[in-house]
Amino acid sequence: RQSRDQQSLVLLAIDIDTGERRELLGEQADTFINLHDDLHFLEGSERFLWSSERSGFRHLYLHGLDGGQPRQLTEGEWEATELEAVDEAGGWVYFTGTRDGPEQRHLYRVPLAGGEVQRLTRRTGTHDIHMADAGAAYIDAFSSRRQPTQVSVHDAAGERLAWLSENAVTGDHPYAAYLARHGDTVRGTLSARDGQAMHWQLTRPKNFDAG
Repeated sequence: RQSRDQQSLVLLAIDIDTGERRELLGEQADTFINLHDDLHFLEGSERFLWSSERSGFRHLYLHGLDGGQPRQLTEGEWEATELEAVDEAGGWVYFTGTRDGPEQRHLYRVPLAGGEVQRLTRRTGTHDIHMADAGAAYIDAFSSRRQPTQVSVHDAAGERLAWLSENAVTGDHPYAAYLARHGDTVRGTLSARDGQAMHWQLTRPKNFDAG
């Protein structure tokens, strides 16, 4: 339940027979709270997964229904952008995020019991992930500055099993004739007034004349 000004958000558990309700968690912000779909109750357990920006960056937390202190599963100056799947039997939580830089999106996993974050996707660029419910496999729609979207199937460890659309820019591909005309792309950061890094990208025409 979110307040009209978007500065308060609570997760409620309601008894459907009696109407009795209790608050499982609450979020407060001076600006506004972004909504998400990162809520997953563990089977046969009094625990659930939830993402929050309470640290300044969106990260995953493991909560108990008793309202006690949650366990933070991911942390750092990057974002866990979306919870993708939970393998409860194997003890893994799969999510996409910006751990390798805000200009990329990768698939990662972290132990449900807490521990080191592992990156599964390997190529530099943007990975749009569609994962099986228990994390057994996933479909990866990958793209980069020089590669239009490719779609492939991978196992839970990140190994490619099959192409659904390789879309290689070779031969008679409609974009092949233009690939050699790509200009140089330069990336960097600027410091905002409060010291935060703001990322920029500049793409120059091929054979750019600075004069």
